[in-house]
Amino acid sequence: MHKIVSTEQIARTMYADAKEKQANLQTLLEQETARLREDIFQRADREIAQAEQDEIARADKAIAALDADLSAKMEESRKFFAANSAQYVEKLYDTVVNADA
Repeated sequence: MHKIVSTEQIARTMYADAKEKQANLQTLLEQETARLREDIFQRADREIAQAEQDEIARADKAIAALDADLSAKMEESRKFFAANSAQYVEKLYDTVVNADA
């Protein structure tokens, strides 16, 4: 009979240990899940910040190219006007004078 009681006590101790390990495992899994989740969010934040920086740099480069193109076209227009300004003034004069006629 003593052996049955002893075996039952050992079984209860093993069951209690298993329950404690199961609870600890659940806590460990929750902690690891939270850590992995935080790591993923931090990585995503870094990637988003990098993408924003890349997009700003791309936009700045595109704007600079558009500005350079506009400046070149403005200079070309100035030169063309300067070369033909006498004709423009004459045509404008004729339009104003002939408008009254």
